[in-house]
Amino acid sequence: MPLRDQFTLRVILYEGEGAQPLDAAERFTALTSLLERGYAVTRTSGERSVAPADCSPVLVLGKFAGSVPDFHADATVRTQNIAGLAPAQLGDLVETARDEAGAAKHGEWKPWFPVIDYDRCTNCFPAQWDPKLGIHVT
Repeated sequence: MPLRDQFTLRVILYEGEGAQPLDAAERFTALTSLLERGYAVTRTSGERSVAPADCSPVLVLGKFAGSVPDFHADATVRTQNIAGLAPAQLGDLVETARDEAGAAKHGEWKPWFPVIDYDRCTNCFPAQWDPKLGIHVT
């Protein structure tokens, strides 16, 4: 399926008003767990706004004190209280949310070189094959 026809789960680690901040070791383990699975993660303390949401589903993770805040009335925003969870368990939690939202699976393939998406390519700057490297270069 072409990339333009897929959407990904947007993960936000919230440590602002109404949530307890994670200590440095917890934050490191949580972010590492999510990044190693291929998720892009936004961390915010609530002092500044994050980029506006597109049509992708959003999962807001935080150690919420009491009730979980309602960040948005949109059905694509889901909040999850992670108090009491080990940071390493976040990967499984996010994977479950991704599956429920029907979002593209992250981390299936991590390219270490530029990749041409032929469904979107307009041949505006054709790449040349480099036989030494075994890849296309521009």
